[in-house]
Amino acid sequence: MIRHTLGIVCIGLVWGWLIGSFSYRSLTVLRTVLGICLSTMVLILVMLYFVAWYELAWFFSALLIAGFLHIGWRQQLTER
Repeated sequence: MIRHTLGIVCIGLVWGWLIGSFSYRSLTVLRTVLGICLSTMVLILVMLYFVAWYELAWFFSALLIAGFLHIGWRQQLTER
């Protein structure tokens, strides 16, 4: 149980960091948003195969935290 939770949190942190980095490298907005949504759905389906559905709350919370931290960090870098 602990390994599942830590693994889900780590995947969420990495995925949130990656999604946060796409906000400044978008070639076309529609293609980027569609790619992010599609790949996130595939990742969620794969995780649902291995863990219970209620453990995905850890993934989403880690994803949001890492995504907002990365976007905030990038904004501070551009302000400097």
